[in-house]
Amino acid sequence: MSDSIHAVTIVGARASGRVTRRDVVIWNLSVWWIFMAVSVVTILSFILSIGLSVIIGRDGVGPTPMTVILTGGFFGSIYLLNLYGVRLSDLQEASFVGLAGAFVALVTVLLLKSALNRA
Repeated sequence: MSDSIHAVTIVGARASGRVTRRDVVIWNLSVWWIFMAVSVVTILSFILSIGLSVIIGRDGVGPTPMTVILTGGFFGSIYLLNLYGVRLSDLQEASFVGLAGAFVALVTVLLLKSALNRA
């Protein structure tokens, strides 16, 4: 497998049904690709978080925690999907899964915060 951006494929679960660390896509990328991916996602998440913080106002969590939530949700959803053995064959699929996971994580945190403020 090459060290290109298209290395976002999973080897698949082993015959025993267990997924090891080598089977997960994130560990198949080089350190520089992981660094670049985390940097780009964090920068874009921060820009989005600033805008969302202005729109949401006091009901939000602020731009920095929102950036952490979006970035963690992005990579966490890709990681969890790979642990279940789903193959992400190209960058578009991985991006879609990451964006969906990021916004699910953000909506979950915002709903929990609103429920706690209401109680």
